[in-house]
Amino acid sequence: MNDKEDGDTPQEAHQENLVELKVKKSRCKAAFTRAHNKMEDILSDDTPNKDLAKESLDKVEEAMDMAVQSVQD
Repeated sequence: MNDKEDGDTPQEAHQENLVELKVKKSRCKAAFTRAHNKMEDILSDDTPNKDLAKESLDKVEEAMDMAVQSVQD
Protein backbone atom coordinates (compact mmCIF):
# COMPACT_ATOMS: atom_id res chain seq x y z
CA MET A 1 0.00 0.00 0.00
CA ASN A 2 1.11 3.56 -0.49
CA ASP A 3 1.07 6.28 2.15
CA LYS A 4 -2.24 7.69 0.95
CA GLU A 5 -4.05 4.39 1.36
CA ASP A 6 -2.65 3.74 4.86
CA GLY A 7 -4.85 6.44 6.44
CA ASP A 8 -8.00 5.80 4.40
CA THR A 9 -11.04 4.57 6.19
CA PRO A 10 -13.35 2.22 4.30
CA GLN A 11 -15.69 5.16 3.71
CA GLU A 12 -12.87 7.29 2.26
CA ALA A 13 -11.76 4.42 0.03
CA HIS A 14 -15.34 3.96 -1.17
CA GLN A 15 -15.64 7.71 -1.86
CA GLU A 16 -12.38 7.69 -3.81
CA ASN A 17 -13.57 4.72 -5.86
CA LEU A 18 -16.86 6.50 -6.55
CA VAL A 19 -15.02 9.60 -7.78
CA GLU A 20 -12.87 7.46 -10.09
CA LEU A 21 -15.96 5.77 -11.54
CA LYS A 22 -17.65 9.14 -12.11
CA VAL A 23 -14.59 10.42 -13.95
CA LYS A 24 -14.51 7.28 -16.11
CA LYS A 25 -18.21 7.62 -16.87
CA SER A 26 -17.82 11.28 -17.78
CA ARG A 27 -14.93 10.57 -20.15
CA CYS A 28 -16.76 7.70 -21.83
CA LYS A 29 -19.90 9.79 -22.30
CA ALA A 30 -17.82 12.65 -23.73
CA ALA A 31 -16.15 10.27 -26.21
CA PHE A 32 -19.58 8.99 -27.25
CA THR A 33 -20.91 12.53 -27.71
CA ARG A 34 -17.91 13.53 -29.84
CA ALA A 35 -18.27 10.43 -32.05
CA HIS A 36 -22.04 10.94 -32.34
CA ASN A 37 -21.67 14.61 -33.30
CA LYS A 38 -18.99 13.78 -35.87
CA MET A 39 -21.29 11.17 -37.42
CA GLU A 40 -24.13 13.71 -37.56
CA ASP A 41 -21.83 16.15 -39.36
CA ILE A 42 -20.84 13.49 -41.89
CA LEU A 43 -24.44 12.49 -42.54
CA SER A 44 -25.64 16.09 -42.82
CA ASP A 45 -23.46 16.64 -45.90
CA ASP A 46 -25.36 16.78 -49.19
CA THR A 47 -23.42 13.77 -50.48
CA PRO A 48 -22.12 11.83 -47.47
CA ASN A 49 -19.20 9.48 -48.01
CA LYS A 50 -20.53 5.99 -47.21
CA ASP A 51 -17.15 4.60 -46.14
CA LEU A 52 -16.57 7.54 -43.82
CA ALA A 53 -20.11 7.19 -42.44
CA LYS A 54 -19.59 3.47 -41.76
CA GLU A 55 -16.28 4.17 -40.02
CA SER A 56 -17.96 6.87 -37.95
CA LEU A 57 -20.82 4.53 -37.03
CA ASP A 58 -18.30 1.93 -35.84
CA LYS A 59 -16.68 4.56 -33.61
CA VAL A 60 -20.07 5.58 -32.21
CA GLU A 61 -20.92 1.95 -31.43
CA GLU A 62 -17.57 1.43 -29.72
CA ALA A 63 -17.96 4.63 -27.68
CA MET A 64 -21.52 3.65 -26.75
CA ASP A 65 -20.36 0.23 -25.53
CA MET A 66 -17.68 1.87 -23.39
CA ALA A 67 -20.20 4.38 -21.97
CA VAL A 68 -22.69 1.64 -21.12
CA GLN A 69 -19.95 -0.41 -19.47
CA SER A 70 -18.85 2.57 -17.39
CA VAL A 71 -22.41 3.07 -16.15
CA GLN A 72 -22.71 -0.59 -15.22
CA ASP A 73 -19.50 -0.38 -13.15
